[in-house]
Amino acid sequence: MTFESVRLRVGLEGREFSLSDHPVLRAAVAGKSRLVESREQAYDTEDGRLRRKGVLLVATRHGAKWTGCATWSREGSPVSREWECGSGEAPEWSDLKKQLPEPLLDGVRGRNLECRFALDLREERWRLEYPDGARITVRQFQGGLSGGETEEGFHEVLLERSGGDPIRFLQTVLAVARHCGAFLEPLSPAERVWLRLDPGVLQPGPMVPGEASAGERIGLVLCRTGGAHLEWLRGQLPVLLYGAGDGRRQAVLNGLEAVRGLQRLVAWFGEWLPETMRRDMENELLWLSGEFSPACAGAGLARERLARMRVRFPDQPRLAELSARAEQELESALDQAVAVVRSLRFTRLYIGFAIWLASEEGLKSVAVEVDPALRERLAMPAEGMARELLRRLHKPLSEMGGKGGEESLDLASVAGIGAQAAALAQGLALFAGWVAERRLLEYRQRVDALVVACEGWLEMDAQGRLGARLLSEWPEEAVVPLWAGWSGALLEVAGEGFRRALEAFQRAASLTGDFGK
Repeated sequence: MTFESVRLRVGLEGREFSLSDHPVLRAAVAGKSRLVESREQAYDTEDGRLRRKGVLLVATRHGAKWTGCATWSREGSPVSREWECGSGEAPEWSDLKKQLPEPLLDGVRGRNLECRFALDLREERWRLEYPDGARITVRQFQGGLSGGETEEGFHEVLLERSGGDPIRFLQTVLAVARHCGAFLEPLSPAERVWLRLDPGVLQPGPMVPGEASAGERIGLVLCRTGGAHLEWLRGQLPVLLYGAGDGRRQAVLNGLEAVRGLQRLVAWFGEWLPETMRRDMENELLWLSGEFSPACAGAGLARERLARMRVRFPDQPRLAELSARAEQELESALDQAVAVVRSLRFTRLYIGFAIWLASEEGLKSVAVEVDPALRERLAMPAEGMARELLRRLHKPLSEMGGKGGEESLDLASVAGIGAQAAALAQGLALFAGWVAERRLLEYRQRVDALVVACEGWLEMDAQGRLGARLLSEWPEEAVVPLWAGWSGALLEVAGEGFRRALEAFQRAASLTGDFGK
C-alpha cells in the first residue's frame, strides 16, 4: 500500500482559513509559492459521449489566457494533449477536431459541446523538505464549483509526497487533519460532479488481499493484507458520499465487509502488536462496524423481505406503509453512514491504520517503542505461525459446534460461530499456498458454506427485529401476526440451513490433517 497523495475536505461554512499558522508548516517550510488563481471548465456533449469514451476535455484560464487539455487512454496508458485556445471570457473550441484522434470523434461530430461544470480556484502552496530528500507539497484550495444542479463552495487541502518515508507523510496528513478538523475526501471537486452527472463513472473495484507466499514475514503479511482492506474501504467512499440509490447501499455493505476483515486481522495478529495499539484498533473498528450495520439491516428489510411480502400478500394495505417506513429507516441509516465518514474520527481511524500498515518497517518502529521484542517477532517467517493460527481458529469453532446443534438458536451463539468461521475462512484463503493439500478443498468449502449460513441467519434475525420495532405502534393491526409468522418461518429456514452447514463442517473437520503438522 503506497500513499502518494491524500485529499482532505475542510468544512468552514464560508469562513476564511489559512494553513500558514500550522506548526508543522512553520517548522519545515522551505519555500512558499505565490498565490495562484485559475478557472477550469470541463466540456462534453449533452449526453456525455466524450466521458463515456474515456475522454476528459478541460479548459483552464490563468489571467486572460486559456489552455485546452484533452486526456484519454491509448493501449491502457493515459495520453494528454495541450494547446492554446484563445484569451477572453471563454475558450475557443473551433480547432477541437484537430486535437483529438479521429476514433475519439466518432459519434461526437455535429454535436455541440457544452460546459458541464466549472471550478474557480484560489490556491496557496507550501513545500516541506526533509534531510533524507523527502518532499511533501501542501496545497490549499478555496473556490466555487458549479455544474448540472450542483453549486457549492469548497475548501480542500491536498498533500502530495515525493519520495521519503510514507509514515512521515501520513503523520503530516493526520496533523493537518487535526488542525483544521478536515475529513478524508476521496475525490476532487471535478470528479464529484462527474459522479453526480454520470453515476456509472466511478464504481468500487474488487478487494484482492492476495495469497501469502512461503517464507513471508509476519509483518509483511499484516501490512499487505490490512492495506488491501483499507484500500477497499476507501474505494467505497465516493459512491457512499456522492452516489445515489442502490449504489450507496452497496457501498455500505462493501465497507462493512472491509471493516470486518480488519477486525479479523487484528484478532489474528493481536499478539504481534503493542497492547495499546491493539485495543485502539479494536475499539475504533467496533465503533465503525456499529455505525454501518443499521444500513445493512435496513437495506435487506426494505429492498428484499418487504418487497416479497407485498407480492405474496397484496390484500394487506399496511405493508405498503411499512415499506415506506423501512425506506425512511434505510435513508436515515445511509445518511448516518455519510456523517460518519465525514467525521474527523473516521479520518483519524483511516489515516491511523494507514500509518501502522503503510510499511513493515513502520509497523516495527511503532512496535519497538512499546516492546523491543515485538520487532523481532514481526520479522519471523509466517509459515509456522500460519499453521498454528489455523489450528487455533479451527479448535474453538469445532467446540462451538455443540451449541449450534441445539433446538433453539440464539443471537450470541450464531454470531460467535459466524465470526470464528469467517476468521478461519479468511485465514485459509490467505495461507492457501501453504496448506494446499487436496483433502483441504472440501474442508474449505464447508467453512465457506458455514460462513454464508451464519450470515443468512443473522440477516434474517436483524431484519425481523427491525421490522418488529417499526410495527410496534400498530399492536392491534392484522399485519403484526402476519409479520411475526413470516419472519419466524424465514428464521426457521435459515436456522435449519445453519445446522446443516455446521454438521457438514464437523464431518469435514478430520480432513485438516492438523494443517500439515
